[in-house]
Amino acid sequence: MYQVALAQISPNLSAKLETNQKVPVLIQFKEKADLSQLNPAWSKVQKTNYLYSQLASHASSNQTEVIAYLKDNKIEFRSFNIVNVIQAELNKIQVETLSKFKNIALISYDSPTPAISAQDQSLSLMQRGPAITWGIQRVGADKVWDLGYQGPVSYTHLRAHETVLDLVCRLLLV
Repeated sequence: MYQVALAQISPNLSAKLETNQKVPVLIQFKEKADLSQLNPAWSKVQKTNYLYSQLASHASSNQTEVIAYLKDNKIEFRSFNIVNVIQAELNKIQVETLSKFKNIALISYDSPTPAISAQDQSLSLMQRGPAITWGIQRVGADKVWDLGYQGPVSYTHLRAHETVLDLVCRLLLV
């Protein structure tokens, strides 16, 4: 199942683990999915289906031992098949144990990422930035803003014409 410490533990994670508290971590795996059979002549849907199935299948088989360890130890986790990463909250002993699994490349601190800072709503649209970009005009966002809607935009939600596979492909290509 595991050998002598092969996985690296990031320096910032090592520092966080000194508190003996559980710390949010990302567990990255060594192997990458084989996407060599991707055919450039395929349609967008065919490419997306192929990418998704290959990445999900690879992550599923690649993460089996680690998921079993996490379940056996009643540790909550999230598996991200597309990038072949598992997120969990672990203590120092658990991180050291996982670092010995032969298929783990890196265990790193899952640092909180601050959201984009809020814009000053007292400023008009033109005062916030020098010009409206072509993309904003193309989707008509400037017209919606002129109507008073100032809500957030999500780039990870389906667009009206998309399927889930379109979203996966779009996020992979970002």
